[in-house]
Amino acid sequence: MTNKYIVWFDEIGLDDVALVGGKNSSLGEMICNLKQLGIQVPFGFAITTHAYQYFLEYNNLVDTIKNYLKNINYEDHVDLCRTAQKIRLIIKNGEYPKDLETEILEKYEELTKMYTPLNIKNYEVDVAIRSSATCEDLSNSSFAGAHDSFLNVRSGKNVLEKIKDCFASLYTERAIDYRKNINYNSDGIKLSVGVQKMVRADCGGCAGVAFSCDNLYGNDNVITINCNYGLGESVVGGTVDVDEIILHKENLRKGYRAIVDKRLGSKEEQMIYSDSLEKRTQMIAVHEEDRYKYCISDDHTLELGKWVLILEDYYSKRNGSHINIDCEFGVDGESNQLFLLQCRPETVHTNTNTNVLVEYKFVNDPPEPVAKGIAVCEKIATGRVKIIFTMDTRIDKIEFEEGDILVTQFSTPDMECLMKKSSAVITCTGGPSSHCSIVCRELNKPAVLSVNNATKIFKNGDILTVSCAQGSVGYIYRGNIPFEKEETVLNFSEPPCKIVLNVADPSQAYSFARLPNSGVGLLRLEHLISNHIGIHPMALINPHIVDKSTLNKIKELTKGYDDL
Repeated sequence: MTNKYIVWFDEIGLDDVALVGGKNSSLGEMICNLKQLGIQVPFGFAITTHAYQYFLEYNNLVDTIKNYLKNINYEDHVDLCRTAQKIRLIIKNGEYPKDLETEILEKYEELTKMYTPLNIKNYEVDVAIRSSATCEDLSNSSFAGAHDSFLNVRSGKNVLEKIKDCFASLYTERAIDYRKNINYNSDGIKLSVGVQKMVRADCGGCAGVAFSCDNLYGNDNVITINCNYGLGESVVGGTVDVDEIILHKENLRKGYRAIVDKRLGSKEEQMIYSDSLEKRTQMIAVHEEDRYKYCISDDHTLELGKWVLILEDYYSKRNGSHINIDCEFGVDGESNQLFLLQCRPETVHTNTNTNVLVEYKFVNDPPEPVAKGIAVCEKIATGRVKIIFTMDTRIDKIEFEEGDILVTQFSTPDMECLMKKSSAVITCTGGPSSHCSIVCRELNKPAVLSVNNATKIFKNGDILTVSCAQGSVGYIYRGNIPFEKEETVLNFSEPPCKIVLNVADPSQAYSFARLPNSGVGLLRLEHLISNHIGIHPMALINPHIVDKSTLNKIKELTKGYDDL
């Protein structure tokens, strides 16, 4: 099999990263070894790294690409962008060797036959074309958003075109720069491409990402799920405020309905199939009544949680030590079935030094925040606002200084060069599983996501202090608020008595859990109500006796929940 140009997913596994890359090898592993445990993965095939190499050699591109990479001035972002564009262009203009082209078309036709509905003529199966590099989705690097993927691709012609586009995406400026930053030798990197049947999450279904830990602190006792209606690109792309659901692992293993917390996202938009095959997908508004419902049912949530436990145990055993995982999933709206679309090791908290506790604290009590959102990376930072709406303009024309605060509608992979220079990031949309969240955690930059109208609230030049050090909620203050950083080495022996903690704000529980402790000693009910529930229980039980403003607050807080 080592010299094959194309392999089916059920012919590969985790030992085949060199042949099919991290993403495809994981898909094959799940199909081959976890199907019997009930885990469903859409079928497909992989264009191997041998096919990629064959394509480059057939077009005499190997030495040309090496020379381009060798002469890049990494200190000059304009030169990096221009060189990356030149490499992508020569790849996209390359011709397929006839035998490789024929084999790709034959495999696509076979996949079409597997999924053709009865009595449908001239059917062309809808597939996702996903890049799968030999360096990505590994335990020490995510390459989040570095390489391209394409959804709802139909016809052999379009499949051939998008495979070439995936080949070319190995040389986007963000991918080249990422490899440079982690000292990964670009000469040895190769790309595989996965061709996988789409899950119709756009037909009344949903999609998203599930982590086997807490996104912010890496707490290993929970599973975190982020999802939205429609295709999952809106979740990982951070273009919407998504639903978040938390499951407790231990109780889930015991068979309980272990949903311990929910946060309803606004979910203004969803991604669906486009009527135009050229465009392939489009964003549409979500009906208002659906926005106030959770997009995934409790039953599917619990089923997904059980799959995450299976995957975590399986991948940890394969790894030889415990690792957290994250996986993308979709609920097919036509069949109402749950599917996994990919699985990979979680890269941020898995590689964090847990023996050193780093805390950021304000010197004095801060003033009232002017905005708040979802916190990413437990830090505080101060800087000058720079609002960026798009990276379509030339990078050398963008005035972004070291230490500026990037404020944007949602981050794109092209913005990573700015995110590296920023002291903090603020976005109008997005959630803990978005591209912005993953990149900021890898860069160790604080970010506050889903700050409604952030690009209108703040102006270029505003001095802000961004705090993600006060729990799962991130706060934004005007002005330069003094703060300090403390580091504590947690290397002392276990004390002879149990140490339990008093907790006033449940949102800080994950942060407290990192301290040596034997659990919670006291959680005052009034603090739980004021900090987490947000309304007095008697007002919830007797809404008919409260004033109009309180009733409106109750309606807002209880969106997404059924009345008793």
